[in-house]
Amino acid sequence: MEFEFPHIYEYQIDSTNRLASDLLSKTNPEQGFLVISDYQTDGKGQYGRFWQSAAGQNILASFILYPQDIELDKIFKLHLASSLAILDCLSSYSIKDLRIKWPNDVYAGIHKIAGILIQNNIKAGKIEASVVGIGINVNQTDFAEGLNASSIRLETGHSVIREKLVIQLREKLLHRIQVSHDTIWDDMLKQYNETLYLKHVYSSFTCMDGSIVNGIIQKVDIFGNLVLKDDNQEFRNYKFGELKYS
Repeated sequence: MEFEFPHIYEYQIDSTNRLASDLLSKTNPEQGFLVISDYQTDGKGQYGRFWQSAAGQNILASFILYPQDIELDKIFKLHLASSLAILDCLSSYSIKDLRIKWPNDVYAGIHKIAGILIQNNIKAGKIEASVVGIGINVNQTDFAEGLNASSIRLETGHSVIREKLVIQLREKLLHRIQVSHDTIWDDMLKQYNETLYLKHVYSSFTCMDGSIVNGIIQKVDIFGNLVLKDDNQEFRNYKFGELKYS
């Protein structure tokens, strides 16, 4: 893969996020620097899960960003901007029923089509730099049994030129992330909640201690907390990492 903006392409790599983080520790890559690969041997998703992807079929990319205007207590804005950037791209392919599953997976109907893993460098209480790893299922049509996944090709019936999608993704991501006005962030949060997966649906979650939490999903706030109405009709906030979908 070749692009006109600064990037590194490797056919096979352990992890694009790992290489991007290594570059940050040794050099000074510019905003939007891309690390991309056709196949990852140790790609990770949320909760340390292995990201499964057929070689040469999908997008496995990491972008280096410098989100200096994002407050540390509102680090969820990175997830907000990234997931909406993916939604912007996928919407252009007329994929039906696109939803964002808290905190930042993207679903087509009930099937996962994209995911994000963000790693931040924090110094003196501020976000110094971020690596936004994005995986999008593009042209793959066969997935492992039990894997709840879909792809652009499965949803549309058409294959996609991956390089074109990467260029579009980078443009949308930079556009979304370079925001300084609270009103625009408020609008993005509204967009996020309008497409929130299972919103107003009674759902079950597993806490880190193994206990079960049930409730009706209300919204996600600007701090990234999932707001549930529990069986006692009380509203409860949960941070990312405190629970996961059962």
